[in-house]
Amino acid sequence: MDGFEFLEEYAKFPAAQKENCRIVILTTSNNPEDMVRASANPYVIKYLNKPLVAEKLLELLVCG
Repeated sequence: MDGFEFLEEYAKFPAAQKENCRIVILTTSNNPEDMVRASANPYVIKYLNKPLVAEKLLELLVCG
């Protein structure tokens, strides 16, 4: 299962299970279409490329 397949299944979860969850995509993909597709998903709050550096992680934790 890739990340987009996960998002399709996640959308089927009951609303109560999703209300306190935030999804961040962490990927090696440099495909602009992947970024557009992920950003269009209402559950995805951030799209990050690997490697994950401390500054990006801290920004994510502080700002969401």
